[in-house]
Amino acid sequence: MKKEIIILAVILIILSLVKPVKIWDEYVYLLNGRYFSGEKLYFEEIRPPVLPLSVSVFYFLHLGFLANFLPAFFLALLSVSLFFYSKDFLKEKAAYPVLLLFSFPVVLLYGTRLLTDVPSAAFFIASLLFMKEHTKNNKETPLYLSFFFASLTALTRYPSGLVYPIIICLYFLFVKKVNWKILLLSQLFFILPILVWLNFIGLTAITNALIWSGLPSDGLYYIYNIPYILGFTILLLPFSSGYKYEKKDLWYLIPLITMLSFFQIFQHKEFRFMIQILPFLSIFLIKSLKFKEQTLTIILLAFIVINFVAVLYSFYQNQTTCNYDTVIGEFTDYFSTKNGTILTNFMPLCSYYLGRSCPVLSYLPEWLSLRISELNASYIAVSNAYSHPPYASNLSYFSNYSMDKLINGTCEQIFIYSIPR
Repeated sequence: MKKEIIILAVILIILSLVKPVKIWDEYVYLLNGRYFSGEKLYFEEIRPPVLPLSVSVFYFLHLGFLANFLPAFFLALLSVSLFFYSKDFLKEKAAYPVLLLFSFPVVLLYGTRLLTDVPSAAFFIASLLFMKEHTKNNKETPLYLSFFFASLTALTRYPSGLVYPIIICLYFLFVKKVNWKILLLSQLFFILPILVWLNFIGLTAITNALIWSGLPSDGLYYIYNIPYILGFTILLLPFSSGYKYEKKDLWYLIPLITMLSFFQIFQHKEFRFMIQILPFLSIFLIKSLKFKEQTLTIILLAFIVINFVAVLYSFYQNQTTCNYDTVIGEFTDYFSTKNGTILTNFMPLCSYYLGRSCPVLSYLPEWLSLRISELNASYIAVSNAYSHPPYASNLSYFSNYSMDKLINGTCEQIFIYSIPR
């Protein structure tokens, strides 16, 4: 067991040092965090609050650079939660689901990013862990903590609020005697944090978030992306015939089946969403495999090394091929001596690197002049890497303005226009 823990510690340390090129959502969560700390640069109200609030603590303490290590912290939290959650099912093999989790490429691809998938998975497992503890000893505190972590799960990633009906279902399946008074009181630990957030942001913002997340995609999306999700662990499936069902297995089978069904029905699909499901799949697979512990350790470690090298290489290729640092450097240099409002279609990136608010272009091209007038805008900056608003990719809509600079990157072009007074 000790060697597995050492391996996990080494993995987490290495992952904390990996810094891939940031993607759109990461900039949004960083800027929402800065908003909560008092820097009103940019804010997206459709984003849930837990991750930005975690970021805001570091910016409030003027230690913003430490926010880059939050992904490693949440990976550690997920690992610890999964380890203790697995002990009841796997005894001395409890560390193996965590090792298997790091064998999935999607975890290595997105576990180093400041996104909600890993934190919500960590809180999800913690909620189940405390509910399982309550049904064993009937103590009140674990029940309160279970619903509190369920609330954190929902406020980290809205669709993950499905944890609530799941823990309710498991409660009635496994509790020895229902204490209605304590059960009703425990609901406050779930409801109050959500009510506080609703009072701040309003129900419309959450509704818009779920509507936006309902963008359609291919029903076979997850089938197509199995190599990115499971990687070489697919090779273990033929050896997973040793599974023997016990009633306690419902603690991971119900979340696995429920969340898998939900994400398949949910129209908007990204393979990183599967991170929510993989901890439960890991427990199921480890319980099904017949390998000896030493053999299993070697196999999983080999998978981790292969995936880690592949992911690092993809990060390196993306950085060197697309020369993002050069593009961002030219962009910030250009505006370092220029004041005035910038209308753009890459708002969070512009706001993050320039340290000032960069409003979005008008939704329709015929409203652009009015938008410029309302905000007294001095510049328009358009990137061909982003498709919103749709007309931004058609430069003819900006022909009335003077193009001051074209930044040519390998994977992106930025067109900067000045607006005459």
